[in-house]
Amino acid sequence: MQITETNHTLHIFREGSCNSYLIVSSGEALLVDPGKVHKVQFLEKKLPEKGIRLEQIRHIVLTHTHYDHVAGLKRLLEKTDARVWVQRKEAGFLENGETPFPGGTGPFFRMISWFGTKCLSPLSKYPPVSPTDRVDDKTTLQTGKILVTLIPTPGHSPGSLTILAGRYALVGDTCFHIFPGKNYPPFADDPAQLIKSWKKLLNLPVETFYPGHGKPFPRQMLETNYEKKLNRSNHV
Repeated sequence: MQITETNHTLHIFREGSCNSYLIVSSGEALLVDPGKVHKVQFLEKKLPEKGIRLEQIRHIVLTHTHYDHVAGLKRLLEKTDARVWVQRKEAGFLENGETPFPGGTGPFFRMISWFGTKCLSPLSKYPPVSPTDRVDDKTTLQTGKILVTLIPTPGHSPGSLTILAGRYALVGDTCFHIFPGKNYPPFADDPAQLIKSWKKLLNLPVETFYPGHGKPFPRQMLETNYEKKLNRSNHV
C-alpha cells in the first residue's frame, strides 16, 4: 500500500510482526521500524520491485527498541549506510541487543508480561547496533523535499518516538488499531505517561495516525478513546 502526497510518497508494509513505513522523496528515503529479520528480507525483495534501492535509505528511525521492531536492523545496515535514530533512553537497549519486556495494561496482559519476562527473555535478544543519533527532544530531519519531526511520546516504552510528516503521524506502539475502534495498547511500561502522550498526539495538526500494529485510524477515534480513558481515571 502507498499514499502519494505533494512532496513524497508513504509506503506501508504491514507484513510480519509489526508495520514498517518508508517515506520517499526526491530519491531519498526514511524507514520507520525495519522489523525482524524476515521483514528485512521481505523489504530487500519488495523495494526493488517498487523502483527503490536500499542505498536510497538515508535515515532509519526506531519508534522504540522492542524485538519485533528492530531485530532485523543489523542485517539491513549491511546494505545501507543510513543513520539510525533512537530516543536516548533506549539507546543502551539497542547497543546491548535486548529490551525489557513491557508491562501489561490489563490482568491478562500483565500475566503475559510476567511470563515473557521470566521465560522468554533469551528469545527476545537481537543483534546489537550502535545508533548514530540519539533523540532528546523534538528533532527535525530532512528527507528529499520533506521535513519530518521526531517527537518523544513515552508510555508504551520509556523512549517511544512518534514521526510527524505533514498531515499524518507514525506512532509506533503508542497506539494500536488491531481491534475495531480500539487504540489502547495491550502493553505499556507507564500507562499514565501513555495517556499524556496521547494528549500530545492530539495537539498535533494530524488527520491520520499510523500505528505499529494494525490499520491507520482517524483523529476522531483517538479523541474518543482519550476521553474514555480520562473519564475512567476521574472515576477511580
